[in-house]
Amino acid sequence: FQAIRHRLADMVTATESARALLALAAERLAARPLDPPWEDVDASRVSCGDAFRAVAADAIQCFGGMGFTWEEGVHLYYRRALVAGSLLGDVEAAARRLVRCGLTWPAAASGQR
Repeated sequence: FQAIRHRLADMVTATESARALLALAAERLAARPLDPPWEDVDASRVSCGDAFRAVAADAIQCFGGMGFTWEEGVHLYYRRALVAGSLLGDVEAAARRLVRCGLTWPAAASGQR
């Protein structure tokens, strides 16, 4: 159970950091609507997309075989994460813009997706 607890803690950390970055981007965007802080928007886009996809995949692993069954419905969150990634815009392009600005994101810098 300790391995599951560590994975759940990582999932909470990813979710909370993405939520905090999204709140910061929204606050800065509200303060400057005519001159949007695109770096913050791109960082929150990449962070939220990565966190949603990773947490949904880890949830399937935590549920084990039940994660793929219709009784639990955890796989629906994973599918939703994949679709939401395309609805957020081009996350890969956002990651490349962050790297060009000198801001590195772990997945953006290493090319992982």
